[in-house]
Amino acid sequence: MSSASIDKRIGYVFDSLMEAHRGGMGHPERPSRIRSIHQKLGERGLLERVRIVAGRPATDEELFLVHPRVHVDRVMQFGEEGVLKSALDGGEDSEGPYNPSTEDEDEGEENYVVTARPEKSYIFPFGADTYVCKESPMAAKISAGCVLSLIEEIMDEGSPVDRGFACVRPPGHHATTSEAMGFCLFNNVAIAAQALRQRYGLQRVAVVDWDVHHGNGTCEIFAEDPTVLVISIHRFDGGLYYPGTGNWTEMGSGDAVGYNLNVPIDGTYGDEELQFAFDKFVLPALSSFRPEFILVSCGFDACVNDPLGECEVTPQCYGSLTRQLLASFEDGRPSRVALVLEGGYNLDSIAASAEECMRALLETGEADETEPLETVEGSSPNRLRSVPLGEPKSSLIRTLHNLTSCLSALPTNMNIPVVPLPRRVSNEQPSCGASGLS
Repeated sequence: MSSASIDKRIGYVFDSLMEAHRGGMGHPERPSRIRSIHQKLGERGLLERVRIVAGRPATDEELFLVHPRVHVDRVMQFGEEGVLKSALDGGEDSEGPYNPSTEDEDEGEENYVVTARPEKSYIFPFGADTYVCKESPMAAKISAGCVLSLIEEIMDEGSPVDRGFACVRPPGHHATTSEAMGFCLFNNVAIAAQALRQRYGLQRVAVVDWDVHHGNGTCEIFAEDPTVLVISIHRFDGGLYYPGTGNWTEMGSGDAVGYNLNVPIDGTYGDEELQFAFDKFVLPALSSFRPEFILVSCGFDACVNDPLGECEVTPQCYGSLTRQLLASFEDGRPSRVALVLEGGYNLDSIAASAEECMRALLETGEADETEPLETVEGSSPNRLRSVPLGEPKSSLIRTLHNLTSCLSALPTNMNIPVVPLPRRVSNEQPSCGASGLS
């Protein structure tokens, strides 16, 4: 495919109005995140090769697919005249400003433009990490609505689009049905999954979350729904890493036990761990579940140089995983995949990772070498990963062995081979003490 050709199968959605959601200079979830991605994709000529999908605000009824009215109203009230000022003047909803140890000094921050505005024009009503300003409610609605616009384009029988990327913020995967947290106000991916189920009648929707943090909100929302397979791969550190949930023993409840799955990794990790988890667990699970649509909670905060994740995943790995998800559709099923931006706080890393994912969406199997590859320090110079990966962490192998062993004993339709333990990993009997398991 030449660099000038257009692949109308690929959708891309972005709206600059989401940049109006802003807190203090020291906060990592800032407008320049999506701007850096959008600019990079434009500079690399990728936006000329895809179908641009118009964003829009989600309606209240669409938000109600996941969130109760009381939660939606609580978020939206801060967009009303006078409410934010009242909170800033000492109202009960103000919990004080985010206080970083230093001002923003991230490399690549030169594109971050600070708009002049009154000091303390934002508050933290949902805990110490999640801010709102007067423009935040509408930005959050647009973030959710952009994802809905993308899935509508993909599901439109008259459109050739069957995959795409949503460059959105604020992110969503930490938001539960009734609680905003972890920089998230509404759960964009969960709303999209419910729309696919209720509006389009899909019976099997999969959510793959590779953000460095556990997708606790999405897991909670679908904990009792066997029609939505949720798989979260994340840093865990024995429950000490934010948000502290997502152990492998958490598998859902009721009829959904075995369809709400977690792959926790202790300590930093890289390409070896993500690829091993895909090979031994994610891809077999998708093959067994046979989803009609895959939504990806596409966080890039496990990428090299991320200040929060502190992991070593390369941008090329994210591109490779995207190709593997596209190839996972079998038996002639349409390869419907939507990547939805979640976390990622180093501007260079997230821009490079988004570029790799977009190139993967554009590819038909062979690597696209029409443009030279710019690498992030510490990442692979080869898009095809011709250099063999090393061994994954022993703790991850043990976790997947325990998880697959327990799943094999469940009365579900999921058929995932048990991951064997090599000799170098101690042979322990798994304790299947998951919620909903006897």
